[in-house]
Amino acid sequence: MENKATTRHQILSDYEIQEILADSASESEAEIEGDGEEEDNYEDMKVDEREEISINFSASNRRTARNQNVPSPVWSTGNFKPHLFRFDSSESGLTQYLMNHQLQVPLDFFQFYFDQTLMDIIVTETNRYCLQNSKNTLPHAARWIDTTIDEMYVFLAATILMTHAKKT
Repeated sequence: MENKATTRHQILSDYEIQEILADSASESEAEIEGDGEEEDNYEDMKVDEREEISINFSASNRRTARNQNVPSPVWSTGNFKPHLFRFDSSESGLTQYLMNHQLQVPLDFFQFYFDQTLMDIIVTETNRYCLQNSKNTLPHAARWIDTTIDEMYVFLAATILMTHAKKT
């Protein structure tokens, strides 16, 4: 039996999450403004499973964070250059972790990767983007209502299915 003090996951407070996001936003701005000449070397970088962090992005936590007057990250434009990671094929394919789940229909596989937590983040950022860019909206966008997880699932499903619809 595993002792609670030695669990692999650490729950962060809303404030700690906002601090991490604010720090990453300032790092991203520095990358946008930089000349892009430096190249990061990620060959030696390994993920330590003992340092995984579980973050709860539930709606109630977002409301709490807003009430604490913690600044939200701001969407911006620029010449952002993402870090490119080297692909390591040694752990690709069907792993034992994936095979232990009862995934039977295509929707099960989709929801395995696009789980509730990820969809909540996508919906939150979509709504934040609209809110931050609503100043310069067209008249039809003035009627915007926040999107939901169910609506985002429908959007992603329609987008994926469009690639399978053959034009005649």
